[in-house]
Amino acid sequence: MLCERGELAEQALGGLGFVRSGLLGDVRAQRLDLTDRDLVRGSTSLHSLVGVPPGGDPKPRPPARRARYARAMGELSSAPVPPLGPADHVRGPEAAPLVVVYGDYECPFCAALELQLRDLPIRVAFRHFPVRGSHPRAFAAAAAAEAAALQGAFWPMHDALFADQGRLEDPHLWARAERLGLDLARFDADRRGPEVAARITADFRGGVRAGVPTTPTMFWDGERHAGRPGEALMDRLANLVV
Repeated sequence: MLCERGELAEQALGGLGFVRSGLLGDVRAQRLDLTDRDLVRGSTSLHSLVGVPPGGDPKPRPPARRARYARAMGELSSAPVPPLGPADHVRGPEAAPLVVVYGDYECPFCAALELQLRDLPIRVAFRHFPVRGSHPRAFAAAAAAEAAALQGAFWPMHDALFADQGRLEDPHLWARAERLGLDLARFDADRRGPEVAARITADFRGGVRAGVPTTPTMFWDGERHAGRPGEALMDRLANLVV
């Protein structure tokens, strides 16, 4: 279900098998279980902030409550946003300011942001944050993008996925791969393989540690900008000098 400012990360946290009970375990949980040894600590009942019972459906909340939720998600952060690395998918002028985007291919807010950023004088690094609690095809779409990346076609697949979010079932993913001239047998094997799953999971974990509270979330100039960006932020990005 859509929320006014974006997709709640709380929905995503139960989507990759990291949370053992409910969405965040007990509503008074002090930690978020990523793996048995990899814990991100927090101190707030996130369910109480958004008014969602464990396993319940999120609904839009007043701005004050959403702000409290975002602050609480920030408390879960135990690390800065991961620095740019060789595995990142980046496009834009080499000397341009870098914006890191955590997104979900089934999230309409992410698709809208993609269009807004496309013509700005910036470099964009896209990282996966599939909100599988509300977007059942988000992980499959991310896997398709990563499988295409193994054949040198990440950005063409990325653009094709955002361009038609209503068609993310397997036959449509195969059709995109075919149109891009990919080896279909390799594409299908790769998207189901452990290398691709590990790549997506690494992005997701890095986002959780950095306090990503919603999709889309942007990191720029040392600041986190969660949800749909406002006009002031977009004007700042549009007027950057490369």
